[in-house]
Amino acid sequence: MPGPNSPNKVPGTEYGEPRSSPDGEELFYVTGDAVVAAAFRPDGSFEAPRRLFDRSRFLLNDSRFQNYHLSPDGQRFLMIRRDEGSIPRQLNVILNWSGATAQ
Repeated sequence: MPGPNSPNKVPGTEYGEPRSSPDGEELFYVTGDAVVAAAFRPDGSFEAPRRLFDRSRFLLNDSRFQNYHLSPDGQRFLMIRRDEGSIPRQLNVILNWSGATAQ
């Protein structure tokens, strides 16, 4: 993964919480108000990033936590979602979430 001064940095972005896809073909990261993905090119550069979803609806704004995680197949995200106006009082831990099937 490129560093902040790398010539292979995703153009025009400052990113946080970078995650590489399991197949190593994409970089997912948080920037501004979105979670985005940028595909790696064979020469080590990136394609233009594409917006996946609005981060304010899904991610806690707390740098102490990993706000999202990719499923082993790279097709789903696991993240903490807080309803607007709610005060968190409980944390549910789901074991073996990657083995569950979508309903």
